[in-house]
Amino acid sequence: MSIFKKKKVNDSFRPRRRLGELEKKTTSFDTDLKSLKTNHDAFRLGTTITGTTAMNVRSAGEKNANVVSDRTKLHKLSDYRSSLGILLSLITGVSLILVLLISQFVYSPKVVANTDISNEDKNQIAKEISSYFNGRPFEAFRFMVNDKKLTEYLRSKIPEVETAYLKRDNSFFKPSNFVINLRKPVASWEFLNKTLYVDGSGTTFNKNYYSDEDTKNVIKVVDQSVSDNNVGKSVTSERFLTFIGTLAGNASKFDLTVNNIVIKANQARQIEVYFVGISYPIIFSIERGIGVQLEDAKRSIDHLKSKGIYPKYLDIRVSRQAYYR
Repeated sequence: MSIFKKKKVNDSFRPRRRLGELEKKTTSFDTDLKSLKTNHDAFRLGTTITGTTAMNVRSAGEKNANVVSDRTKLHKLSDYRSSLGILLSLITGVSLILVLLISQFVYSPKVVANTDISNEDKNQIAKEISSYFNGRPFEAFRFMVNDKKLTEYLRSKIPEVETAYLKRDNSFFKPSNFVINLRKPVASWEFLNKTLYVDGSGTTFNKNYYSDEDTKNVIKVVDQSVSDNNVGKSVTSERFLTFIGTLAGNASKFDLTVNNIVIKANQARQIEVYFVGISYPIIFSIERGIGVQLEDAKRSIDHLKSKGIYPKYLDIRVSRQAYYR
């Protein structure tokens, strides 16, 4: 047992000076604790320290501090590069699309015909093509051109056009070439002091763009049954045109050459055929076979020639019977 044992001092008997200092320390600690809890910029658990001791860095998660870590700098640089790359990609993509659209735009159409035609005729067709696209701006790009509709439009304006289509190639910023196939006549129609031409489909048109050498075998048809408003319409059936073509092609087998054909009014099922070297017409029926009628015609012509008879006409519509006047 210690002789000089300290006596336990009761807090209630502490000196007033020391008690005041203790109360000040307690109050200061409580104030700092409250300030730390309410301060949003204080260091928090799980955050990354910026690696600086600068006094103006308010929190560890602050990226706008004057002094930041290398890792934060790399993150910011990576984000900036990504944004810049996306922006440049968008600008490049839009530019390429615009260039592609402009290069595919149909302008200054150039006509390429399947036969030699004048520049005036080419300009007329090119003008109609431009009018077609002016009324249909969405088709004014090469990949949107509808050849079928273009052909129908040109046919309504220029009956001589049979087909039309855009020649698609890999050229850019050049005039667009349109291939125009013009109707080639197989027969020429004469009526009302006018001349029409008909192609293999039975469609009539006004102008023959082919040379005389190319159309030297065209059959001349004098039609006395058509009117003036039939231009651009089919005035005969496919069967009738087939009959004329077959007749002209097989006549040479019987030493005959078709010169011209006459269609009388109200006589759509028969035709008057004039052969080269024979002064009178021979009446054919489109209901009978061409071969047997040509055979009857040849035999009748030779018989009349041997007798010295030159009739006004020869009718061979009835099988194995010929009538003349």
